[in-house]
Amino acid sequence: CSSDLKRSAIKWQVENRTFHVRENSSICQHLLERMLVVEKIMAKFFYINLDRVPERATFMEQQFESVGLTDCVERYSAVDAAIAGELENTGYRSGGWRLRWSMSQTEVACFESHRRLWQQIVDEGLASAFIFEDDVFLSTRFADAIKTIERARTEIDVIKIDGAILPSRYGGFTKIGDFCLRPILHPVQSAAGYRITFNGASRLLKLSS
Repeated sequence: CSSDLKRSAIKWQVENRTFHVRENSSICQHLLERMLVVEKIMAKFFYINLDRVPERATFMEQQFESVGLTDCVERYSAVDAAIAGELENTGYRSGGWRLRWSMSQTEVACFESHRRLWQQIVDEGLASAFIFEDDVFLSTRFADAIKTIERARTEIDVIKIDGAILPSRYGGFTKIGDFCLRPILHPVQSAAGYRITFNGASRLLKLSS
């Protein structure tokens, strides 16, 4: 364990549960890291998952558990384009600029899943939340990044935290902890992982109505 914890036993009180960890225990560091995550991260986490693909839900639950996040994680049932009537009232209208400029039914359902989740964030009055799709791999630095973002208490409405596959153009960076935030200067694909504020969710709902 760290040098400031030189005692034969260390008592940790997290959510009314007391943990005793031997200083020389081989699991000491792992338990401390998990407890610190649970103790410091108060945000809510959602992952979007189709009811008919439960194996992906299991995959995501296992990943969140591996970084010490369980109680604050919630599965969100995705809109399913394969179900009749699911897309009747989305408000989507094709731009009429040939097929390449139109969204497929699956893409509309994916967007609608995110949009309905933004509405839930507003309805519940959440200050912020993290949203993930169910096919992401969590980085080994995931917990560190999340804690850094939460400590910074930034008012940025949307922070994209999934990987960027294609080259992108960025603006100047803002340093927060060991990480850098940079504005994205052009549209990018993927909304597989991001943090969104109440204000951000409200604005996106208005822009997409």
